[in-house]
Amino acid sequence: MAGNQTSSVTDDIPNSLGREILGGLFSSGATLLGEEEICARFGASRRAAREAVKILSAKGLPLTRPRRGSHPPR
Repeated sequence: MAGNQTSSVTDDIPNSLGREILGGLFSSGATLLGEEEICARFGASRRAAREAVKILSAKGLPLTRPRRGSHPPR
């Protein structure tokens, strides 16, 4: 079944948000979507939302700080 890949919510979230961050949808210093907003927008669990933010952070996209939210890089 080569080439027949299914996309999971955990893959869709960082792909979509990554495109929006790189596309300039979020201005520098603006707070990105919160966990609850990600869950509602993508119909995802909190675990999937957290995993997506971790994936984006590992790629150097949003800056995350406890209790301060996520911010796009400057």
